[in-house]
Amino acid sequence: MIVVIAAQAQAVNIRISIPDYTESELTFCSQFGDNSRIIDTLITDNQGLVVYKPTNLTYGVYRLYLQDEEYFEIIVNEPEISLSLLAATPMESMQVITSEENKIFYGFLQKNSRLKKQNDALVSFLANYPQGKLYKQVQKEYNKVLKQQEGLTESIYSSYPKSFAARMIRYYKAPVFPPDVIAGGNEALYLRDNFFKLYPCDDTLLINSPVYSNITINYLKLFSVNGDYKASVAGFTKAAENLLTHVAGNEKLQAHFLNILINGFESLQLFDVADMLLAKFGSQCLNSDNMNTRYKNVTEMKEGVEAPILFVKNSKSELVPYAFEKKTLVVFWATWCDHCRQTIPELNDYLKNHPSDELNVVLISLDTDPGELKRFIAENSISIPVQCDFRSWSGTNVVNYMVYATPFFYLIDENGRIIAKPHDYNELIELIK
Repeated sequence: MIVVIAAQAQAVNIRISIPDYTESELTFCSQFGDNSRIIDTLITDNQGLVVYKPTNLTYGVYRLYLQDEEYFEIIVNEPEISLSLLAATPMESMQVITSEENKIFYGFLQKNSRLKKQNDALVSFLANYPQGKLYKQVQKEYNKVLKQQEGLTESIYSSYPKSFAARMIRYYKAPVFPPDVIAGGNEALYLRDNFFKLYPCDDTLLINSPVYSNITINYLKLFSVNGDYKASVAGFTKAAENLLTHVAGNEKLQAHFLNILINGFESLQLFDVADMLLAKFGSQCLNSDNMNTRYKNVTEMKEGVEAPILFVKNSKSELVPYAFEKKTLVVFWATWCDHCRQTIPELNDYLKNHPSDELNVVLISLDTDPGELKRFIAENSISIPVQCDFRSWSGTNVVNYMVYATPFFYLIDENGRIIAKPHDYNELIELIK
């Protein structure tokens, strides 16, 4: 019997045997949303065995990367999980010894992989072989395989409707198109119009899985216009609005999808689209701390508004309001931020080579370790003044300036008004040249 356990943090015992992967690293990562975040690094013994007993692991899907970029995923929502596999072929060789959820998951993945290979071969034949008697026979076989794929997902979901695995598998099903849609070559249009009937996006539990990030990518692709970047961006924007409107009413799901979308658009340098989505939908997701801050940043810390008081230490180590006597660049950063570790030295070198009497720069560190901050400044010969209250995200300046990521830039004029919020280093340099 499968019983879904709520996505809470509890102790689990994970035992993994990989005989052809001895004394080697496994990188254990979460797969919640659109990013893979490193949780821990595991080392197999001389028999290829590793036993991992985390005590505070949130239930959901995790990915384990091997050194050659191969990986496999596991569902963690049972106290005991035992697996055996080969590093050369993780998915194909996977044997789930203990864990009903993972037995369901890999039973599906392995069967579906075989059906997909058949499907791909049949599609290739139909695309290249002239119509005739043999073509019709292959077409019948193709339709049969499609029905088997659809039947596989439906049978698992109907058998284990409350299991985490089956609820994920529900989103793996391939769409089956009506004959007239196929004949007219309108599969993409049909899928756009019926997407949310096929993939309802209504299960909050799947937030702790890669399902919704995959769904988001697949849906946005349907709005792409070949050879027309501007039209594609417009299509992606419309798709994003459709998706966020569809999940309206479920704040957790909407915040999750909004986070996936704005991170995705920002990675594509489409910052205006990300900001528009935040402004339009962010007010419906304010129970998420990060989303609350991002929404307020976009709607309240706009260009032209008066910047909050910036507190700095004077020569007596007293906190005093900073005087915006000339144009000032304020940079929020931290030594634990990989992007910052590259950006801050580059900015420091640029300012050394391009000194300006018209610009002041203040670095506000979110560090909590004075020694680490001091070492970084010394090792990189940072000459720009650095301010730090060692309170990280709860620091007064960080909270007042509604900072939700690092590095974060504000350009403020001599009247104390925000004149720009550069999204990245290159945009920043263009503004201060």
